[in-house]
Order: sequence, then structure tokens, then C-alpha cells
Amino acid sequence: MLTGTLFDDVIRLFTQLADSIVNSMASHILNTWKAKCVQYRNLKWQNLPSSSDCVSMELSSVACDLLVSLRQQLQFLDTFVSQSACKKIWPIILAGLDSLMISEVILMCHFSEGGGAQLHYDITRNLVPLLAQHTGLRSSQVMMRSQEACRLLTLLPGSAKLLKELLGPVRQSRSDEDSYDVAMTSLADMNIYNLTPNDAHQILSKRLLPE
Repeated sequence: MLTGTLFDDVIRLFTQLADSIVNSMASHILNTWKAKCVQYRNLKWQNLPSSSDCVSMELSSVACDLLVSLRQQLQFLDTFVSQSACKKIWPIILAGLDSLMISEVILMCHFSEGGGAQLHYDITRNLVPLLAQHTGLRSSQVMMRSQEACRLLTLLPGSAKLLKELLGPVRQSRSDEDSYDVAMTSLADMNIYNLTPNDAHQILSKRLLPE
């Protein structure tokens, strides 16, 4: 019984080449995003005024440049890359963007009430809809960890303090399963399912809360 064909090696090489091209395109988009994130990260998040002091929220100018670049790259994919290839690229890009937003922006900055509100607006009202439009996913399925981080950065100060205190012991040790379960339940009550207690504590530590 034949177990292969003369074209098996060719097909395997073609598949490897196709996967390599997909990974290269995704890596290019993510590397571009990471480089442009530097300017976005340097926004004075800790000094931004409270949203209550603003007539209306607007996309920050630095975020605008970031999103214009990303939109151009996504449009290129839509126009010139096959649908089957895009289905492989999207998960890589979405996971990478979500991770980079956490590691390169949120965990490297400190946020005032206004800073948290501005980040929340940039991500949930602008970045997420852009990605949802191109991927065909619902907004709730895009940048899930970053959206949950924004939720933590915009909690009322009292709630943020209480949650941070509750998560503190769990962050240091996960051996107490009861405390860990309580922490996970508290996060779930706030519709946070993709961040661990340690993740949430780190993000809350980036908030500038009144004494």
C-alpha cells in the first residue's frame, strides 16, 4: 500500500514556506507596533487631567499616528493576502498586540485617573474596533487582556485600593488555594477573566491612587 506520493516533499516545503511568510508578515507588523509604542509610552500618563475636567474624550495624537500605521498594514493584508493566510496571521497579530500593549505600555507607565481614562478610550473606542473590523471578530474577543487592564485602571479609587489589598497576599504566594479562589472570584465579579491575580495586582500598582 502506498503511503505517499512523489509530491509529498514539494508539498511539505511549500507549506513550510507559506508558514514562514505568514510568520514574517506578522512579525513585521508587531515589530513596527513595538517601535512606535515608544512614543506612545512616553505620553505623560501620570499628568493627564481627569476626564471630568474634559468636555469630551478624544483620541490622543500619539495614538492616532500609531493606529494610522496599523490600519495601513491591516488594509495591505486585506487587499493582497489570501483569506486562508489571513486566518493564520490574525491570531498571531492579536496575541502579539495584546501582549505588547501590556508589557510595553501599561506595565512601564504610571496612570492618573485621567491617564487611565485616556488609555481606556484609545484602546476600547479606537484600537479594538479597528481590529474587530479587519478580523471579523466581536469587540469582546479582541485585546481581551488589555481591555481588562483598562477596566482596572478606571475603577473607582476606593474599589481599586480594596482590590489591590485583596490581591497582595495572593500575588506573593499561590499556596493558599482559598485566597486564590477568592481573588479569582473578585476579578470575575468585575468581568475580568483573562488576567491572573498577579497580573491584576501589577496593573493596579501602576495607578496613582490618593492616600
